[in-house]
Amino acid sequence: MKTCLALIITSLLLVTAVTAEEVELAKAGSAAGTCGFTDTSQVLAQGKEYLHVNYDARGIVATDNKASPIYMASVQCVGALKAIKGEFKEIGLCTYTRPDGDQIHGSYEGTGKLGVGVKGTMNWVGGTGKCEGITGSVEWTRTSLKGPAQGIGASVSNFTYNWKLP
Repeated sequence: MKTCLALIITSLLLVTAVTAEEVELAKAGSAAGTCGFTDTSQVLAQGKEYLHVNYDARGIVATDNKASPIYMASVQCVGALKAIKGEFKEIGLCTYTRPDGDQIHGSYEGTGKLGVGVKGTMNWVGGTGKCEGITGSVEWTRTSLKGPAQGIGASVSNFTYNWKLP
Protein backbone atom coordinates (compact mmCIF):
# COMPACT_ATOMS: atom_id res chain seq x y z
CA MET A 1 0.00 0.00 0.00
CA LYS A 2 2.80 2.45 0.91
CA THR A 3 4.64 1.59 -2.32
CA CYS A 4 1.50 2.18 -4.38
CA LEU A 5 0.87 5.53 -2.69
CA ALA A 6 4.48 6.58 -3.23
CA LEU A 7 4.24 5.69 -6.94
CA ILE A 8 1.03 7.71 -7.31
CA ILE A 9 2.54 10.76 -5.59
CA THR A 10 5.73 10.50 -7.67
CA SER A 11 3.67 10.23 -10.87
CA LEU A 12 1.62 13.29 -9.95
CA LEU A 13 4.77 15.28 -9.21
CA LEU A 14 6.29 14.31 -12.56
CA VAL A 15 3.13 15.27 -14.44
CA THR A 16 2.97 18.60 -12.60
CA ALA A 17 6.65 19.29 -13.32
CA VAL A 18 6.23 18.58 -17.04
CA THR A 19 3.02 20.59 -17.52
CA ALA A 20 4.32 23.50 -15.43
CA GLU A 21 7.36 23.90 -17.69
CA GLU A 22 7.07 27.29 -19.35
CA VAL A 23 8.77 27.53 -22.73
CA GLU A 24 8.27 30.65 -24.77
CA LEU A 25 6.05 29.96 -27.76
CA ALA A 26 7.78 30.69 -31.08
CA LYS A 27 5.90 33.16 -33.28
CA ALA A 28 6.73 31.13 -36.38
CA GLY A 29 8.44 27.90 -37.24
CA SER A 30 8.23 24.39 -38.57
CA ALA A 31 8.71 20.95 -37.07
CA ALA A 32 7.84 17.27 -37.42
CA GLY A 33 6.05 14.89 -35.10
CA THR A 34 3.93 11.84 -34.50
CA CYS A 35 0.43 11.51 -33.13
CA GLY A 36 -1.12 8.35 -31.70
CA PHE A 37 -4.93 8.01 -31.84
CA THR A 38 -7.69 5.76 -30.64
CA ASP A 39 -11.15 6.17 -32.13
CA THR A 40 -14.74 5.06 -32.20
CA SER A 41 -16.70 4.99 -35.43
CA GLN A 42 -20.02 4.38 -37.13
CA VAL A 43 -19.79 2.40 -40.37
CA LEU A 44 -22.35 2.04 -43.14
CA ALA A 45 -21.28 -0.55 -45.72
CA GLN A 46 -23.24 -1.06 -48.92
CA GLY A 47 -21.96 -4.28 -50.38
CA LYS A 48 -18.34 -4.44 -51.48
CA GLU A 49 -18.34 -1.18 -53.44
CA TYR A 50 -19.45 1.56 -51.02
CA LEU A 51 -18.56 2.47 -47.45
CA HIS A 52 -19.14 5.51 -45.26
CA VAL A 53 -17.47 6.02 -41.86
CA ASN A 54 -18.01 8.74 -39.24
CA TYR A 55 -15.33 8.77 -36.53
CA ASP A 56 -14.21 10.51 -33.36
CA ALA A 57 -10.44 10.12 -32.80
CA ARG A 58 -8.52 11.26 -29.73
CA GLY A 59 -4.82 11.21 -29.10
CA ILE A 60 -1.59 12.88 -28.06
CA VAL A 61 1.11 14.72 -29.99
CA ALA A 62 4.81 13.90 -29.79
CA THR A 63 7.15 16.55 -31.20
CA ASP A 64 10.59 17.57 -29.99
CA ASN A 65 10.17 21.31 -30.69
CA LYS A 66 9.31 22.71 -27.24
CA ALA A 67 8.57 26.15 -28.74
CA SER A 68 5.92 24.64 -31.04
CA PRO A 69 2.27 25.50 -30.36
CA ILE A 70 1.34 21.78 -30.34
CA TYR A 71 4.18 20.58 -28.05
CA MET A 72 2.67 18.16 -25.48
CA ALA A 73 -0.87 18.78 -26.82
CA SER A 74 -3.80 16.42 -26.76
CA VAL A 75 -5.97 16.29 -29.87
CA GLN A 76 -9.52 15.40 -30.91
CA CYS A 77 -10.44 14.92 -34.57
CA VAL A 78 -13.96 14.31 -35.84
CA GLY A 79 -14.32 13.31 -39.46
CA ALA A 80 -15.88 11.18 -42.15
CA LEU A 81 -14.68 9.15 -45.07
CA LYS A 82 -16.48 7.81 -48.11
CA ALA A 83 -15.01 4.88 -50.03
CA ILE A 84 -15.98 3.76 -53.51
CA LYS A 85 -14.31 0.62 -54.87
CA GLY A 86 -11.67 0.80 -52.14
CA GLU A 87 -10.56 4.39 -52.85
CA PHE A 88 -11.64 7.00 -50.33
CA LYS A 89 -11.68 10.67 -49.46
CA GLU A 90 -12.05 12.01 -45.96
CA ILE A 91 -12.62 15.38 -44.31
CA GLY A 92 -12.69 16.56 -40.74
CA LEU A 93 -11.82 19.03 -38.02
CA CYS A 94 -9.26 18.76 -35.21
CA THR A 95 -8.80 20.67 -31.97
CA TYR A 96 -5.40 20.56 -30.27
CA THR A 97 -5.39 21.43 -26.57
CA ARG A 98 -2.11 22.70 -25.16
CA PRO A 99 -1.01 22.01 -21.55
CA ASP A 100 -1.97 25.62 -20.65
CA GLY A 101 -5.52 25.07 -22.01
CA ASP A 102 -5.14 27.18 -25.17
CA GLN A 103 -6.49 25.51 -28.30
CA ILE A 104 -5.57 25.33 -31.98
CA HIS A 105 -8.15 24.42 -34.61
CA GLY A 106 -7.49 22.68 -37.92
CA SER A 107 -9.46 21.58 -40.96
CA TYR A 108 -8.16 18.57 -42.93
CA GLU A 109 -8.64 16.45 -46.03
CA GLY A 110 -7.11 13.14 -46.97
CA THR A 111 -7.19 10.40 -49.58
CA GLY A 112 -6.30 6.76 -49.45
CA LYS A 113 -7.03 3.18 -50.27
CA LEU A 114 -8.75 0.86 -47.79
CA GLY A 115 -6.20 -1.25 -45.95
CA VAL A 116 -3.26 0.79 -47.24
CA GLY A 117 -3.19 4.15 -45.43
CA VAL A 118 -4.02 7.81 -45.80
CA LYS A 119 -2.17 10.92 -46.91
CA GLY A 120 -3.48 14.41 -46.38
CA THR A 121 -3.15 18.06 -45.49
CA MET A 122 -4.55 20.26 -42.75
CA ASN A 123 -4.72 24.02 -42.39
CA TRP A 124 -4.67 25.80 -39.05
CA VAL A 125 -7.88 27.84 -39.03
CA GLY A 126 -7.71 29.56 -35.64
CA GLY A 127 -7.10 29.18 -31.97
CA THR A 128 -7.62 30.58 -28.48
CA GLY A 129 -5.42 32.43 -26.00
CA LYS A 130 -1.80 32.70 -27.17
CA CYS A 131 -2.76 30.75 -30.33
CA GLU A 132 -5.51 33.11 -31.50
CA GLY A 133 -4.98 34.00 -35.15
CA ILE A 134 -2.61 31.10 -35.89
CA THR A 135 -2.07 30.18 -39.53
CA GLY A 136 -0.08 27.44 -41.19
CA SER A 137 -0.40 23.94 -42.55
CA VAL A 138 0.32 20.28 -41.88
CA GLU A 139 1.18 17.41 -44.22
CA TRP A 140 0.45 13.99 -42.74
CA THR A 141 0.27 10.27 -43.35
CA ARG A 142 -1.72 7.85 -41.22
CA THR A 143 -1.43 4.11 -40.73
CA SER A 144 -4.15 2.05 -39.04
CA LEU A 145 -3.20 -0.29 -36.20
CA LYS A 146 -4.95 -3.14 -34.41
CA GLY A 147 -7.31 -1.53 -31.90
CA PRO A 148 -6.82 -2.08 -28.16
CA ALA A 149 -10.35 -3.45 -27.63
CA GLN A 150 -13.47 -4.48 -29.54
CA GLY A 151 -15.06 -1.40 -31.15
CA ILE A 152 -12.01 0.85 -30.69
CA GLY A 153 -9.71 1.64 -33.58
CA ALA A 154 -6.11 2.81 -33.38
CA SER A 155 -3.75 4.65 -35.71
CA VAL A 156 -0.51 6.58 -35.85
CA SER A 157 0.08 9.71 -37.91
CA ASN A 158 3.43 11.17 -38.90
CA PHE A 159 3.45 14.81 -39.89
CA THR A 160 5.41 17.93 -40.74
CA TYR A 161 3.90 21.33 -39.98
CA ASN A 162 4.48 25.04 -39.94
CA TRP A 163 2.85 27.88 -38.08
CA LYS A 164 2.74 31.63 -37.80
CA LEU A 165 1.26 33.60 -34.92
CA PRO A 166 0.27 37.28 -35.16
